[in-house]
Amino acid sequence: MNILAFTDVHGSEKSLRSIEKLAPKVDFCVCSGDISMFETNLEGLIRRLNKLKKMTYIIPGNHEDEMTLEYVCKKYPFVQNIHRKLIVHEGIVLMGYATSGFSLTDHSFERFYQKKREQWKKYNGKMRILLSHAPPFKTKLDKLGKSFVGNNSVTRFIRSFHPDMVFCGHIHENFEKKDRINQTQIINPGNKGMIITL
Repeated sequence: MNILAFTDVHGSEKSLRSIEKLAPKVDFCVCSGDISMFETNLEGLIRRLNKLKKMTYIIPGNHEDEMTLEYVCKKYPFVQNIHRKLIVHEGIVLMGYATSGFSLTDHSFERFYQKKREQWKKYNGKMRILLSHAPPFKTKLDKLGKSFVGNNSVTRFIRSFHPDMVFCGHIHENFEKKDRINQTQIINPGNKGMIITL
């Protein structure tokens, strides 16, 4: 199965054209937030994703309000906001959370994933993926210069819940970078889209 992952599009025409070109080659899509630039033309962007005719799972970034994104996505059958949700797509488990890109800790995310612990455990043996806007702390994906600016809560989730894969974004300088924490592959797919084969 092939996934098209992307993040931080910010309404870029160049990015959208790249995503549209890649979409026919995949089974479904995931977006780790910031599809828009402060919600400018948000509905138009979601409509455009819907026209891909590929199920696209999305979370808000720091440029989208979660309630607004939820309202818009409900109008379009091929785009689903999975912020604060755990869903299964053809045997693949997806958890989404719009983790804060500007703080080292996100206590609301920690409370959320602890509530989902038992549900998550039920899917041991299946491919399990986290969609996060913020990258985990102290990886290749959150390093800016000599500093690490990622989120410790995402790192704690990875070390405790052992997802197979994490898609994140927020740090544009680290587009298309990959890393690992133990057996978990961590990917910032960038704004032009990256095809991942599971």
